[in-house]
Amino acid sequence: MSMCCRSCKSKAWVVIDHAARKTSCSECGFDFGYYAIKEEGVDLAEIDTVRLGDSTSFDDFLSSFNGNPQKLSSDLVSISAMCDRLGLLATVKSQAYEILKKVEYKSRKRNRNAFFAACIYVACRQNDMTRSIWEIFSVANGATRSDINKAIGVIAKTLNIEKNWLMRIKAAGFIDRFCSSLGMCSQAVNAAHEAAKSFECVNSSSSPLSVAAAVIYAIARLSDQKKPLKGIVKATGVAENTIRKTYRSLYPHLSTIIPKWFAEAKDMNALHS
Repeated sequence: MSMCCRSCKSKAWVVIDHAARKTSCSECGFDFGYYAIKEEGVDLAEIDTVRLGDSTSFDDFLSSFNGNPQKLSSDLVSISAMCDRLGLLATVKSQAYEILKKVEYKSRKRNRNAFFAACIYVACRQNDMTRSIWEIFSVANGATRSDINKAIGVIAKTLNIEKNWLMRIKAAGFIDRFCSSLGMCSQAVNAAHEAAKSFECVNSSSSPLSVAAAVIYAIARLSDQKKPLKGIVKATGVAENTIRKTYRSLYPHLSTIIPKWFAEAKDMNALHS
C-alpha cells in the first residue's frame, strides 16, 4: 500500500505480511498493526499490496470508515486503485465506497468494475471534482462506457439523484484542474473560466472536455506565459487533433467569449484558426 507514513513522514509502501499478521512501512519499518482485508466468500490471503494514495495517511483514511479496518474489502481496494489513477482525494474514495454500499444489492449480478467506476463518477460530481466519463472509463478495468452509464443510472434511481444533473458536466468544471497542471497564473485561469462559460452559451454541442482544452489553448496563446500544445494535450488528456478542431469552431467567437480585461480585439485578430 502506498501512503504517508506517520512515523518517517515519507510516501512509502506498506508491506503486508499475512503469515506474521503484520503491516510495516517499507522505509522505516514502523509497525502499523495487522489490518485484515476480507470480503465474505472471497479468499484474499494472497493480496500483499494495495494502493491507497499519497495524499493522506493510512490512519486518516481508515478513520473515514469509523476506525474499523474490517470494512476494508476487495471492493474498496478496487475503488481506491481507480481513484489513485485519477489523482482523487481520500474523501472521494470514502464517498464512492459509501455509495457502493448503498447500491450493493443492485450491483451483484452486474459488471462490478462498471459500478466501481460509476460510484467514483457520482462521488466526484457530489464533491465538485468533475471527471468526464472518458476519464472514468480510462481506469475502469475493461468496463465499457455503456455499462458505466447504465450503472450511473441505477445509482441515480436508487439514491434519488437526478441523472440529468449527474451527466450535465460543464467545460468550466475542468478549467481549474487543467490550468493548475499547466502552472497558469490566476488571471489566465479566471479568463479561461469566463471564456468556457460564454462559449457553452453559444455552442453546447461540443464535448465539455474538448471545449475546456481548446479554451485553455486560446488563452495560453494570448497570455504572457505561453504553453505548448503538447503540454496542453498532456494536462487535459485531449488529443491534439481534437483540440485543434474544437479551437477552429471556437475561433469565430473569440472576440465575444474572451473577456475584454484579458485581451484586446487587436490581440485576438493576430491569432489564426
